[in-house]
Amino acid sequence: MRGGAWGDEFDVVVLGGGPAGCATALTLMGAGVSRILIAEQARHQDFRVGETVPPAIRIVLDELGLWDEFLAESHETCLGSCSSWGADALGYNDFLFSPLGNGWHLDRARFDGFLARKAAEGGTEFCSGMRFDECERLGQGGFRLRLVGNDGHTRTVAARFVVDATGIRSCFARRMGARRDFVDKLVCVAAYFELSDRDCLSRLTMLQAVEYGWWYAAKLPKGRLAVVVASDPQIVKEIGLHRSDRWLECFGGHELSWAC
Repeated sequence: MRGGAWGDEFDVVVLGGGPAGCATALTLMGAGVSRILIAEQARHQDFRVGETVPPAIRIVLDELGLWDEFLAESHETCLGSCSSWGADALGYNDFLFSPLGNGWHLDRARFDGFLARKAAEGGTEFCSGMRFDECERLGQGGFRLRLVGNDGHTRTVAARFVVDATGIRSCFARRMGARRDFVDKLVCVAAYFELSDRDCLSRLTMLQAVEYGWWYAAKLPKGRLAVVVASDPQIVKEIGLHRSDRWLECFGGHELSWAC
């Protein structure tokens, strides 16, 4: 998105260009840090899971100065949630009672691209299609990082500080000796459906508990539906939820209404 105005020396290199990485860069720029590089292995048009955000997202976007521009992106409004959780009666959490307004069902590719674009417009260099490979500590402080592109191209950069925003991979932190402490090994298996003009789905996030975990569904922008089942990895394998035929069979066996 932006050429390297400062060569290959940066105050901060952010590994990971998702919402966490871009928000970090935007916050740093707001604090006066100017030489920032974001390195992101994927591309924002790639498939990404995670589309529901609560009303409190407004607080974060307000702090970043992006709230009005976010609204102009026209994501799908989320009015709350409806859940079948261990009882026959449905439970509701209506955002009508939230002073921050409604939540949102995001077009994740568009949302991530929006944050990356705003970071680049503010002066951050965005390096797409490159992953962290190795690093060394510099004698005067800081790090030298080697980045590798999806096409095999390499780039070496120096940074005073490194932010690891690579999620569960924690690639830099683990290289520096950090250990992951797993409290839970919950995994999600997601599918996306195209909706017809005749389909009328609720603007609530729909949830249903089952003996092996829970399901949720969210109506997305551009006539799409996200459906996700959350469970333990071993249970997913035992039931066969990693197979599309078995996933569809289990999904079709539930009675929670997805309609308006």
